[in-house]
Amino acid sequence: MTINGHGYGHGRGLSQYGSLGYALAGWTSAQIVSHYYSNTTAGVLPAAPMSVRLLGHDNQSLAVQLDTATLATVAGSGSVLPAPDHAVRVTLVSPGNFSIADGASCAGPFTTRPGTVTTTQVRILAAQGRNSSFVYGQSGDVPLAGDWNRDGNDSIGVWRAGNWFLRNSNSGGGADITPFTFGTATDVPIVGDWDGNGTDTPGVFRNGLFLLKNSFRGGGPDVTISLGRGGDAPVVGDWDGDGRDTIGVHRGTNWFLTNSPSIGRVDMAFTYGASSDLAVIGDWAGQGRSTIGVQRGTAFLLRYSNAGGAADLTFDFGVSGTPLGGRFAGPGRDSVGVYAASTFTLATSNAPSGMTALTGSNYSLGQTLRVCESANTSRWYRGEIRAVDSGAGQRAVNVLDREWYVRGVVPRESPASWGSQGCSGQVCQGMQALESQAIAARSYASAENRYPYAKTCDTTSCQVYGGRALQVGATFVALEDSRSDAAVTATADQVRLLNSQVVATEFSSSSGGITAGGVFPSVVD
Repeated sequence: MTINGHGYGHGRGLSQYGSLGYALAGWTSAQIVSHYYSNTTAGVLPAAPMSVRLLGHDNQSLAVQLDTATLATVAGSGSVLPAPDHAVRVTLVSPGNFSIADGASCAGPFTTRPGTVTTTQVRILAAQGRNSSFVYGQSGDVPLAGDWNRDGNDSIGVWRAGNWFLRNSNSGGGADITPFTFGTATDVPIVGDWDGNGTDTPGVFRNGLFLLKNSFRGGGPDVTISLGRGGDAPVVGDWDGDGRDTIGVHRGTNWFLTNSPSIGRVDMAFTYGASSDLAVIGDWAGQGRSTIGVQRGTAFLLRYSNAGGAADLTFDFGVSGTPLGGRFAGPGRDSVGVYAASTFTLATSNAPSGMTALTGSNYSLGQTLRVCESANTSRWYRGEIRAVDSGAGQRAVNVLDREWYVRGVVPRESPASWGSQGCSGQVCQGMQALESQAIAARSYASAENRYPYAKTCDTTSCQVYGGRALQVGATFVALEDSRSDAAVTATADQVRLLNSQVVATEFSSSSGGITAGGVFPSVVD
């Protein structure tokens, strides 16, 4: 009698149903993968991220929702910028230029941010705030920030109708420097390192006159400079990076800055912002010099140069009030703060937004990104999502820890229920088949380099990866399983090597009795 039959799939490498048969016969995962990949050896890879092209989102706007945590975007390798709502939509509008819109959910509505972001990729991720809030001063005080004790950090203070109350730490409490009086109730207070000795000291602006002190005590000014006119907003910064602060004025949309410590000439004049904006100054890019910025409502629009043009950094701080900038997080670059109702809120990370990306991938579900597939369908992915200009259109890429990626592959390629077969007590032999799949999936993806922007993809064109969960309307479907998770953990970082290099360990459903030859020798299944 002749029996004709065939397997399902290409038949090369591991046979998934064959591995289940061997597992139920008592083989270990090490024996199974050694059988199917008989010309390879076992290896271990160091921890590394995996990047996965999400093929279903090719040449489409990328919309992402986050339920808790803070949704943030990063242009290229820049700072983490919080989004004001629970969803963002990123669209490639021209080569190297993306528009970003903010919305309440996958269903929108979305409001497009001004301008475009010039970059090859926009990262979307979960972040957490690193802002510090505390009470100091009283209603009506004017906030101050400066390095009063020459420790390299800026701390706060308040000015109250000519009286100065300065702290050497960013916290509530009493004044650390003996309070003193300088200026009158109608003056505008300023601070700066006027003599370049590393200590910020007081000054006031009075109807076009700057009166500057080099000490913390009352009396007359040490330097008087004429610049601007009544109604101008005074600004102070080290515009040329020489270690000494000089002055300027902000008038509507116009800026007039001087590099001279004692002469009121204008060295830089330009237009930036809107007439209702509030000025804020800091070394936003860590360049060793001060540049301008504005606060507009709760948003900050910061420039990396003292010139007109588009904002280099825009983000919503979430708090309105009187803005201030300073080195609140130690060496690096300045961050922003706001003073309102006797409360200072300071960004305590060197990113001007005061945000830091969540690291790792073991977040709660609410901290996991949801990629919108339609108005009522979304898929949860660990790690971060990137909108990429591939040179041939927009692509979506999921970047996450490799082991969490494998957790999203194994139950999509081999049924997790296999882990509950062949059980004796607490030991189930079917787990060995899932462990074999984990080793094969990890090796296969690690050996790939499909695209310049992603190692692999998420369909049978590579290997199937479903992410963490799927939501359709009110129906939630978990795409990871505790049994396949255990198989991934049991084989953590294990791969197969051929000629000392990780090899693309192909696999298919079944072989029909003997595997096909190729990179791996044909074997009886």
